[in-house]
Amino acid sequence: MRAGFEFKLLGPLEVSAGGCAVPIRAAKQRVVLASLLVDNGRVVTVDQPITQLWDSAVPAGARATLRTYVMRLRQALDTTAETGPIFTCADGYCIDLSGHGLDLHRFEALINQARIATADGRSDRASVLLSDALVLWRGQPLSNVPSETLHRDVLPRLDERWLLTRELGIDAALAVGRHQEMTAELGELTT
Repeated sequence: MRAGFEFKLLGPLEVSAGGCAVPIRAAKQRVVLASLLVDNGRVVTVDQPITQLWDSAVPAGARATLRTYVMRLRQALDTTAETGPIFTCADGYCIDLSGHGLDLHRFEALINQARIATADGRSDRASVLLSDALVLWRGQPLSNVPSETLHRDVLPRLDERWLLTRELGIDAALAVGRHQEMTAELGELTT
């Protein structure tokens, strides 16, 4: 099994292990992986990735095809059902990433730290943390994951989080007197 997985959703879906890229070439496998990642740590029922793969045009044998996609994902990751991070559960599948193996979790952790810093009156620290959070965004989330259903269900929440983080970052920068720097950013946001 490969060690040190890193999964990235805040841009094109990317996977690396031990610092080396792990290509997930098949589009349908990227859909399944993204479906599991957005619900990291929770069981995803079989119906969820099936809907995200085929929307309302579910083919006969969809469950068997999904099992094949999961098996191929495990092969690409050089893992098994026993070693994880993709586990088979009674109702479906679960990906379990502890620590900071998912950029979305790092993003949320940085926002939470920034909120604490702001509450403690450390706007300078909050500004740095929020900037670090925004650096994790590498473009349109899931841009290489061909699932209209997944995009419709997930992208609005992610876009909202990005915008909120930008707004919090501007507030923190203004609180520490960086008014000149923020003029361009405010202009960009308003357009």
